[in-house]
Amino acid sequence: MGCCKFNGRLRFVLLVAALACSPLVSVACAQCAERWLPGPGHAGIDGQIWAAVADDPDGDGPAPEQIYVGGQFAAAGDQLTFGVARWDGAAWHSLGSGIMQDRPVFALLKHGGDLYVGGEFNRGEVRGYTGIGKWNGASWERLELGLNGYVQALAEFGGDVVAGGSFSGTIAGLDARRVARWDGQHWHAFGDGLSGGYVKALAVYRGELIAAGTFTASGANPIARIARWDGTQWQPLGAGLNGTAVSLVVDGDTLVVGGQFTLAGSTPVTNLARWNGSEWSAVAPGLTGTVRSLGLHQGQLHVGGWQLESSTGQHFGIAVLRNGRWQSPFPVELGAFGIGQANTMTSCRQGLFLGGQFSSNQPEYIENCAMLTYTGL
Repeated sequence: MGCCKFNGRLRFVLLVAALACSPLVSVACAQCAERWLPGPGHAGIDGQIWAAVADDPDGDGPAPEQIYVGGQFAAAGDQLTFGVARWDGAAWHSLGSGIMQDRPVFALLKHGGDLYVGGEFNRGEVRGYTGIGKWNGASWERLELGLNGYVQALAEFGGDVVAGGSFSGTIAGLDARRVARWDGQHWHAFGDGLSGGYVKALAVYRGELIAAGTFTASGANPIARIARWDGTQWQPLGAGLNGTAVSLVVDGDTLVVGGQFTLAGSTPVTNLARWNGSEWSAVAPGLTGTVRSLGLHQGQLHVGGWQLESSTGQHFGIAVLRNGRWQSPFPVELGAFGIGQANTMTSCRQGLFLGGQFSSNQPEYIENCAMLTYTGL
């Protein structure tokens, strides 16, 4: 991989992907003279990415890290992949004949050596599997008959796979509203489930499962868009949120939530809030627009979304919080990258992988995915 180091301070690499062949590019930091160092060419994704997950099968060993992406696309590199693909550090690969081209994959989870794929699909190679399927490394498997709606979030909890989304149960007849647990053989419900909306994000915080989205109740109990599973039933996080939650990330001892909302409990916020286990607080001045993804890399909070704007009037497709201020991680030379949205991000050995719908033509053509790598911070 071509790279360079300027003044010993900071380097980042953009691994760019488009259907047309694009170069691997290295750029200097904003504090230094910006320039491009082209590397070997490769081809990438031809449509929007909604989910990404990194898998490092041998830890710190020599085997390359694998990155799986899911979304609404037909091809990756010279492979027809239909909604899901794998990057091995050098080339893209298909997973069988994929899922579908015209229905999105929203969620990915690597668990027990298998890749779980959730989305809005009911045919393709996983024909007869509604909303969710499993890739075992050689072929697709179904999880019973699947769920009766789409899956937008996946998480590992208590050794099981948890799915969240729009479903009200399984195709086989289990009543499991918006969230369900797969134990490797069968589906199980979480109490009364969640209602009045959908689950859009899942996380594990302080040993408890957290669900977030647009829902407003669990059974007869009102719960405003974010809830925790206490082992028996769903509980609110304070007074909850007054708008949609779409992303969660655990940052140290706190839980960060992103979406479109202006109140977290009784605290005024702008699309971002922090929960410390007992109360809500704002995250810096917040960002207007729509927050779609959150990620932590080298201890820094990164936010991706659509038409994000800071209180100082700066526009972003992705922003990083440094010393209480939102900044772009890219130099001025890549300003056009801010046009679009980062739907997903995942931290890995190489850096912070970004996926979504974005592009830049300054000075090289970039589309839909990138790898951001910092050194020397």
